[in-house]
Amino acid sequence: MKIGHKIEKLRRLKNLTQENIANELGLTAQAYGKIERNEVAINQDKLEKLSKILNVSMEELLQFDEKVYFSNSANNSMHAVVINSTINTHIELLKALQEQLTQKDKQIETLLNLLDKKQ
Repeated sequence: MKIGHKIEKLRRLKNLTQENIANELGLTAQAYGKIERNEVAINQDKLEKLSKILNVSMEELLQFDEKVYFSNSANNSMHAVVINSTINTHIELLKALQEQLTQKDKQIETLLNLLDKKQ
């Protein structure tokens, strides 16, 4: 993901508008929009200001992954909230497979008992 898209995702997650960020950076909304669309390069100074505005470190800004949302808690400490829908889906699949295996084991046991009775 390009830096502009990372910035946009973080801005949206923080419920900020392009106008909010543009004003903080001393830019017009149109100029700021070009940054998010990756139409212009962003310099180090603006990146540092953006990280402060978005309340994330430079590293978090540059390595932002949209599966992780950084939010401020009531005491302003940073918490990572990992979206685990994929994990939950896998857990549900595993449970379903385990249930199927249990049913198959019961069927095998029944068939073995029938074989024993015939012998």
